Amino acid sequence: MMQWIDIVSPRLRSVHQEWIKRRSASLMPDLRIYNDFASQPPAHLAHDVAVTALVPAAEMPIVRHVGQKLASMLSSCRNGISFADLVTPTEQTAIVMPVQRACRTRQPECRRMASRTPGEKGIEMLVLPFGDGGVHVRVVHVIFDHPTLPWRGQLS
Repeated sequence: MMQWIDIVSPRLRSVHQEWIKRRSASLMPDLRIYNDFASQPPAHLAHDVAVTALVPAAEMPIVRHVGQKLASMLSSCRNGISFADLVTPTEQTAIVMPVQRACRTRQPECRRMASRTPGEKGIEMLVLPFGDGGVHVRVVHVIFDHPTLPWRGQLS
């Protein structure tokens, strides 16, 4: 059963629609199409504001990619780091918990975090799982939308 998710950001909504188009019978896209997904508009626009996590079988997940814009916000989150090494509460909330939930549910999820500045739009994140053809999630792509994270282009 698919769960309903509420996405406010038009940019994240477009990326989610692209993910939906690529779903297989397991209700999530196959891992083999991940590179194609990540290189196609509108997903490629999220490269600077995305984190990709590899979920090896029976091992600790590893951060494979951290976008340049996010690297400035998530100080110890970097390419190649294990989830066990992400220790700050911000990184636990922003990366580890959503990835672990996506691995359990095998479904996309959208989360919003309120801004500390009154009147400023908060951070919205979209969590997209990719599977191995069966029921196991092997890659989780997390895309952030925040007013201080400029995108390279506009989505139509």
